[in-house]
Amino acid sequence: MFGLVSYFLYTPLKENVEARRMKIKTDIDSAEMLNKEASEDRIKAEKELKNVKAEAKQILTNSKSQADSERSEIIETAKTKADSMLEEARTQGKREVEQAKAAAEAEIANIAIMAAEKLIEKELDESTNTKLVEELISSIK
Repeated sequence: MFGLVSYFLYTPLKENVEARRMKIKTDIDSAEMLNKEASEDRIKAEKELKNVKAEAKQILTNSKSQADSERSEIIETAKTKADSMLEEARTQGKREVEQAKAAAEAEIANIAIMAAEKLIEKELDESTNTKLVEELISSIK
């Protein structure tokens, strides 16, 4: 009778316990494998994040360097243009002064001729007149 009870109760119970033990072992193994994969994924993600941060830092450094270079180039170009414009203004000023001098000398010569003609009521020949104008211009310079 004990054999019969043992066969009908103990064997199914033993099989059930063994199946349960195997399921728990499989679940634990599966959980350990998932935990390991998650850990590897986390490590991989941390490495990628570190690489992305390094790349972003490099891009920022390169951008700053390029901006500094462009700023220096713009400043140098502006200085060159300003110097060029200043030199052009000086040259133009000198040219205008020379033109004004020439115009003033011509006007003075005309006034001197008119004054001399009025002062000298006698008629002068052309060579004497030219000589007087040249002397007057020389004395003005």
